[in-house]
Amino acid sequence: MIHPSKRVKKRKPKPVHYVEVTFKLSKQQRRSIKAFCRDHDTTLNKLIKNNIRRYMNYKPLEKPPVHPRQLDLWNETAEENTIVHP
Repeated sequence: MIHPSKRVKKRKPKPVHYVEVTFKLSKQQRRSIKAFCRDHDTTLNKLIKNNIRRYMNYKPLEKPPVHPRQLDLWNETAEENTIVHP
C-alpha cells in the first residue's frame, strides 16, 4: 500500500490552442450544407473537420530536389561556390 504522503500528483494536461478560420458562403451554399447535415445527422463543424482531416495531418514526404547548378551557401570554402562561365 502506498503511503498517502508518497502519492504522485497527476500532471495537468497542456491547454489546447485553437485558431479561428472564417470563409464566406452564398445563401444557396449555406442552405445546401444545412440540408446535407440534417439528412446525414451531422453538424457543420463535423462535416468540415472530417473533410479536411487529411490536410490537417499532412507531413511532406521528402525535401524537394536541389538543382545541380544551385550554389551551396553554407560550405566552408568559397572556392566550391564559384561559377565558372564556359
